[in-house]
Amino acid sequence: MLKRVLYCMVLLLVLAKGGFCQRIRIGLLPILESLPVYVAHERALFPKGIEVVPIPTPSAAERDQLLSTGELDAVINDLLAVVLFNREKPQLVAVNVARVPTPTHPQFFLLSSPKGRAIGLKGLEGASLAISEFTVIHYVTERLLEVHGVDPQKVKFVSIPRISERMSALMAGHVEAATLPDPLALLALKEGAKLLLDDSRCPHYSLSVYSFRSDFVNKHPEAVKAFLQGISRAVELLREEKGKWTDLLFERKLVPGTLAGSYTLPEFPRPFVPKKSQWEDVVKWALDKKLLKAPLPYEGSITDKFLSP
Repeated sequence: MLKRVLYCMVLLLVLAKGGFCQRIRIGLLPILESLPVYVAHERALFPKGIEVVPIPTPSAAERDQLLSTGELDAVINDLLAVVLFNREKPQLVAVNVARVPTPTHPQFFLLSSPKGRAIGLKGLEGASLAISEFTVIHYVTERLLEVHGVDPQKVKFVSIPRISERMSALMAGHVEAATLPDPLALLALKEGAKLLLDDSRCPHYSLSVYSFRSDFVNKHPEAVKAFLQGISRAVELLREEKGKWTDLLFERKLVPGTLAGSYTLPEFPRPFVPKKSQWEDVVKWALDKKLLKAPLPYEGSITDKFLSP
């Protein structure tokens, strides 16, 4: 009885101070896409009524484990990750795009090693190419190869999931080529790797998204909308004041320290969601790889209903 009375007293105090505050725990990898969340959090750009708790996660595997156990409400991931989470039942909903490649800021780079024989695009057929198997890196690499006339079936893919280890293998000449993300790819280029191709002209393949657990979306739709409003404010701030965020960028280890002074921020996109054709292409790739037993519908996995008009 006493516990119930105390609970009611606490609830009344919360309501008296401005209403209930819904917590949103978001898992953040040390990647550029996390920057708008940190900016919104530090500048208090999220609307009243939500408390956003950034939870740094060192790897996608750890992030996904926390998501699976209900310890996270939201993440920044990609369409293939959403597909794989939803293959048995709807678990995630993508509600906004976090980043897309642009002509000046590619998101993924296919690089050749500075050691060993020099190879061009055609030289990739028969060459060893390091990726992370069955991830967005794998998907984007195969699609870029196809666009540029290289048969992925003739490439010797080597799975090296950890990005740092993949870069090390490339730089040491243990593999002839590798696909790396921005900004680590820029570091590899700085240290002698050669650019074969990037995704700057194929933005429809490479994009990251904000995804929420389906049960959270169903229970707290207003909180999701408020979160995206805060992200939108942060994106506008980042677009207007690109040079002001260097300290935060390196403090959160979103960019290697060796790129300090030379790295420029990409332009983060204003709110939108992936097209149905983009989703269907990822689903087709997953089906071809036997990662899915049946197609997954666009509706239920992606929605734009939380974006402000």
